[in-house]
Amino acid sequence: MDQFDFHKELYHIENDRRYTISESLSIPIAIVTGLLSFLFYLVTSFDYTQDGCMECGFLLFAVIGGIPLCVAVYSLIRAFSNLTTGFEYKGLPYPKDLLDHRQKLVAYYTQYGKGEPEANEKYQQYLIEKFAEHADHNTLVNDQKTRHVFNAKRSMVYALVGIGLACIPFGYNFFHKADPIDRVEVIKLPESITSTAEGNAQPTEQQQQPQNPQIN
Repeated sequence: MDQFDFHKELYHIENDRRYTISESLSIPIAIVTGLLSFLFYLVTSFDYTQDGCMECGFLLFAVIGGIPLCVAVYSLIRAFSNLTTGFEYKGLPYPKDLLDHRQKLVAYYTQYGKGEPEANEKYQQYLIEKFAEHADHNTLVNDQKTRHVFNAKRSMVYALVGIGLACIPFGYNFFHKADPIDRVEVIKLPESITSTAEGNAQPTEQQQQPQNPQIN
């Protein structure tokens, strides 16, 4: 393999690696989203009115799991877009610029050199330099993104351990949670309404006395 093919292949490898890294972010993002949702459920469902020791242990483990989870989110954002700056990849000039550059080389070496063969040699050397320069730059960018992805995955492992430990006091708290007590409010009616209701309930004297049948 000559120098031209070698550096061209390196350039294309780093371009392919760029898209591979971007596609690999979907699974860590889904895992982080699931861990955040689960941690939110644990924190909001915990009964903080029970034993104080269990509460302190739960909060400690929740913090141990929450801090690396935030680091994982930050690392994924850096790997995806480098916060607000983004990642700059370098590539070859536009085809029209490449054509113009070659034509200038042909015109120059036709007049002052060995003609088109020397111009083609210089043009190939120019492309080799561009491939090497841009492949080197893109390799550094891809390595930076890869480090952020690695930091995110490592932080997710720490977060998973902390959240897993938080499930222990949460489970104890959940199974010993007191049943909710229904509150019944007794309303005392005014005496005037009570007296009226009792008066309406008593039968009249005429209604209480049975009627004797008349005998002719």
